[in-house]
Amino acid sequence: MKKVLLLLVAVSFSFVSCDKNDDNQVVVETSPIHGKWEVKSFNAEATVNGTPIPDEDLDFNHVVGTVFEFKAGNTIAITTFDDFEEKWTTDTGTYVYYPSQNKVDCTMTDVEDGSKYTQTMNIKLLNATNYNFNVTEEEKDGGDVYKLSMDINCEKVK
Repeated sequence: MKKVLLLLVAVSFSFVSCDKNDDNQVVVETSPIHGKWEVKSFNAEATVNGTPIPDEDLDFNHVVGTVFEFKAGNTIAITTFDDFEEKWTTDTGTYVYYPSQNKVDCTMTDVEDGSKYTQTMNIKLLNATNYNFNVTEEEKDGGDVYKLSMDINCEKVK
């Protein structure tokens, strides 16, 4: 589950590339994204080849409680429950916040193979107390197409 969440979010990241249009996307120290955000609720939809996977076949037991901490200097810490180790663990990475595009790109390192992967958080709401976003992941395996979309609702941790 941790890998799925990190894969979504948190949580297939590749290096975040920059082009000349990114020069004006500077994160200021008072950015509204800064701080700790705890997942309070979520909605998930998973499909295989367009056919929905029943909720009882999915394991999202530890999504609520996950904490995303966006720090100055464009670093992020994601604390999730690791089902294998049966404890809360924190992974770190970097992020780029694009306020004009309502998105955040997070780049993390896969703990299994060391590769970097990037996940986009499409912002639905961001204010002083709430951060709600969508993450969508699609993966092809042989002839099958797996898609997972999550709307995640967070509250600011005081």
